[in-house]
Amino acid sequence: MPTTQSFSQAQARRLALSAQGFNNRQANRSIGAAQLNRMIERLGVVQIDSVNALVRSHYLPLFSRLGSYPQALLDQLAWGRNRQRKLFEYWGHEASLLPLELYPLLRWRMDRARQGQGIYQQLARFGREQQPTIARVLAAVTEQGALGAGSLSTRQERAGP
Repeated sequence: MPTTQSFSQAQARRLALSAQGFNNRQANRSIGAAQLNRMIERLGVVQIDSVNALVRSHYLPLFSRLGSYPQALLDQLAWGRNRQRKLFEYWGHEASLLPLELYPLLRWRMDRARQGQGIYQQLARFGREQQPTIARVLAAVTEQGALGAGSLSTRQERAGP
């Protein structure tokens, strides 16, 4: 016969926060690539977002769980060369960094996107019909480097309040 357990609110809160990895933060601890990689594997995904009110938001989940770490380590895991790279960028749920081990599991979605099937039909149509826009964006990024979407606007009038 199964037993029933009960938890106080404080115990349940600590259990939920621990399950999300918020119990690993230790002051004055040196964080390396291995710790970052383990936390990302535990989380399964780190959403990429260009919001930069404090710092680009994909750096925050790891900071909140591990404490201060060199942001260059995350960049190395995501965009480094060869064996340094442990993550890949993909539209997992939103624009995300995912563990490289998940890449083969998402090939079917990548194939559907390449073929313009399912949820990718509108994107494929945009790719076919908006070649001048795509070429203009590519040229601007090639010439100027990384840009925000607002930098690409051709709007002459003010956008509003």
